Amino acid sequence: MPEAPRRRTAARGEGRRPAPRPKETESPQRSRASGEDREDGGRQRDRRGAADSSRRLPVRQVVASAREQLEEVIGRPVSGVLGLEPDDDGWRLTLEVVELVRIPETTSILGCYVAHLDEDGELTDYRRIRRYNRSQPDEDQ
Repeated sequence: MPEAPRRRTAARGEGRRPAPRPKETESPQRSRASGEDREDGGRQRDRRGAADSSRRLPVRQVVASAREQLEEVIGRPVSGVLGLEPDDDGWRLTLEVVELVRIPETTSILGCYVAHLDEDGELTDYRRIRRYNRSQPDEDQ
């Protein structure tokens, strides 16, 4: 009985074409990979006028930078971050600072500060908006 001719089997990956990828449609916010062609330097503004969030620093980095810089400027420890929000020029943070340590701790004096950081995470200004005892309940102002 004569031998049947052998078929050549394709090696792995040989003779196969990759499936075509579906074309991605560009969203209005990501119209170009590089912002060099854009008049606004690649930054886009959302409804509130803030820079595109993909261009911003990570929140952790903003918080760490704000804590470090405010502690350095006022010479007192930041005990917590009460609020964080982006604004037109960078970030606005509300920070709680231990202004005077007392025993017992419930009698320590705290300050509530608002600090502004630019888009690079640099402290541009700050101000104390409230001063209170640690044991004092939070009151709406």
